[in-house]
Amino acid sequence: MDEATRRRSRLVSLGAALHRAFQATGDHALLTEAIECCRRALAVTPVGDPERPGQLNNLAAALRERTLHLGDYDALREAIGLLREAVDLAPDDRGRGLLLNTLGVALQDQFRRTWDPAVADEAVACAREAVALDVGHGEQRLALGNALTQRYLARGHAADLAEALTVLEDLLARSNEALFVRSRCLHALGRVWRLEFDRTGDLGALDRAITAAGRATRADPLDDADRAEYRRFFAELLLVQHERVGALGPLRAARDTFAAAATDAANGPLDRVHAARQWADVAVRLGEWPTALDAARVAMSLLPEVASRRLAWPDRERGVAELTGVAADAAALAVQVGDAGLAVRWLEQGRGVLLGQLLDARSEVADLRRRHPRLAARLADVDEALAALDVAVAGSDRRHAVARRREELLAEIRSLPGLGEFLLPPSLARVQEWAGEGPVVLINVSRYRCDALVLGSGPLVAIPLPALTFDDAVRHADRFADALEASTTSGREHQGGRVITDVLEWLDETVTGPVLRRLACDGARVWWSPGGPLAGLPLHAAGRPGDGVLERVISSYTPTVRALGHARDTASRAVGPTDVLTVAVAEPDAAPPLPHTDEEAAAIGELWAGTVLTGADATADRVLDALARHSWVHFACHGAHDADDPSASRLLLHDRPLTVLEVSRAHLPDARLAVLSACHTARGALHLADEALHLAGAFQIAGYPGVVATLWHVNDTMARRIAVAFHTALAAAGGPRAPGHAAAVLRDVLLRFRDYPPSLWAGWVHSGI
Repeated sequence: MDEATRRRSRLVSLGAALHRAFQATGDHALLTEAIECCRRALAVTPVGDPERPGQLNNLAAALRERTLHLGDYDALREAIGLLREAVDLAPDDRGRGLLLNTLGVALQDQFRRTWDPAVADEAVACAREAVALDVGHGEQRLALGNALTQRYLARGHAADLAEALTVLEDLLARSNEALFVRSRCLHALGRVWRLEFDRTGDLGALDRAITAAGRATRADPLDDADRAEYRRFFAELLLVQHERVGALGPLRAARDTFAAAATDAANGPLDRVHAARQWADVAVRLGEWPTALDAARVAMSLLPEVASRRLAWPDRERGVAELTGVAADAAALAVQVGDAGLAVRWLEQGRGVLLGQLLDARSEVADLRRRHPRLAARLADVDEALAALDVAVAGSDRRHAVARRREELLAEIRSLPGLGEFLLPPSLARVQEWAGEGPVVLINVSRYRCDALVLGSGPLVAIPLPALTFDDAVRHADRFADALEASTTSGREHQGGRVITDVLEWLDETVTGPVLRRLACDGARVWWSPGGPLAGLPLHAAGRPGDGVLERVISSYTPTVRALGHARDTASRAVGPTDVLTVAVAEPDAAPPLPHTDEEAAAIGELWAGTVLTGADATADRVLDALARHSWVHFACHGAHDADDPSASRLLLHDRPLTVLEVSRAHLPDARLAVLSACHTARGALHLADEALHLAGAFQIAGYPGVVATLWHVNDTMARRIAVAFHTALAAAGGPRAPGHAAAVLRDVLLRFRDYPPSLWAGWVHSGI
């Protein structure tokens, strides 16, 4: 054996050892090193070498581990590509069968992310061919049973479920199969019987599912990761059993089993969060509120890992979407046990997770820059590199390496005097500092209870909202969305208008009315921070004409208290140029014309000194360049909301769109006010309701302390009237040097249109200061 071959062999052995060490410890640095070893071994293995398929498989296995534990789907995509290559290079039927099995299992992972029936079909095809090659391993039959089960979920064909049952029962009957295959087979059988119970209602199927799942959790040996997954599934079956028989024994067993899964470090962070939420639910059903709070602590401690900067931006969005409601439920449990301060801290940590990552470089880093400029510069370089990787196709290795450097740098910064909590979840005192004089009203909507938590110059105030329930909030939010669509549909306008009015009255009865009565703050400025299903509703327009919120207070919005603190900080900076940039695009490509935008731009251009970019002059690059030279900006154009990818929501300019992510990456230290006279500019995605991933949020991150935007589609004629009236009144109120007037001026302008249908004016909102 020559030296190159010996070196390759050592790399393979080291990579395998590091992989096993990661599985035992959960230390991501070990997995990263294992992947590096596998890559180096593969790099020195020629294409024609019979060892190459094995090297491809080793690297794919380590990358798949990265997906399972961190949610990094770039790694899974690469792993599947490597396995396809390995299958093509397999030297014999045995090798091909083993590699096909591994490819099929990776495709099953991909199906769990995409729910693409075509992926389920391919996973079944791989498993069938692997079984046909008959390499003498039960793992191939196990993979076929699991693939058939997945395809049943994708296509709903009972024949797939029946075949999966036959395959798995036959495998279990084989006495010569390894114990770890038997344990996995039992778990797979439990899943099939559970689906059969769901399909038919056969209680015998449920009993068989419980028996198989229970045996799987007690099997020995059992991999750590399998143990956590099996526990959670068994606990879910125990809940079904409790609902069937009403006994408390299964409920208590489910509580303990969920707790074990949630606290098992071998489990991935997202799976642990789900288990912790189920643990809390069962504890609440048992009336064990302190135990439920313990479960919430576990869930909240894992949030940073679910949205780790090691992940690509889309994977972070996906992870955060799966956390919807975690912070709200945790906060409700904290209020229930009498700790409203903890509730505020958890809401601040769990809302705007991605928003907070974008704000990191704009808030606390400023203090670091004053005290330790070199460290601040290093952190800025790392953050810039990570931001570039968010929009690049660079594979997962580089992103993980840069994120690891950031973690090491943060540890160095936190070791310095006075910086121990740098970029960590804030203390209550810090949140109150961000709130200023307030009042800032955090509306928390949870399955457990609903409350308003009010921050301001005095002590924290917790206002119970007993008339508000989570289910009612979802129902009314859905009704409101349907009514908005109806209000712009010929023949349904009256019906839609009636529902909108009804929802606005319900909002006042259940939310804003109780809050304003308790605060007794008529005439004051109020910042609303609604969460969950209320995030897209116009609290500032709640109530009846003459006695609604619009008449009683001056309303602004903020997605988090930290975002408001960021707005205060940016507003306190020295004012740069005060010119107004007006951007209008009346005839964009691939969108209907907006005939009144040029009139809107002309009227505003006459009020202020500045620059007007219209038509072919309103290109994305020219606009971005001009933003840096103007304190104010007014956009009159189309806004496009992307429900599936909110970071891609955009303003339609002459040549190309200006997206949420692009705007949020801008750095505009002299910015003061942005007016976004376009559709949906303050509308986030339903699955990321608490994240403020919309254009208004992006402009605040970029540096605008105040933003006027819209929650839904705006009528072109009404947009021109409201926008011109707003700028005319603002000019009379003090001009560009008084951005704090914007919220009061917008309120006064909207009062002029109070007699119009709310769909025409209530979507206009002010965010920030």
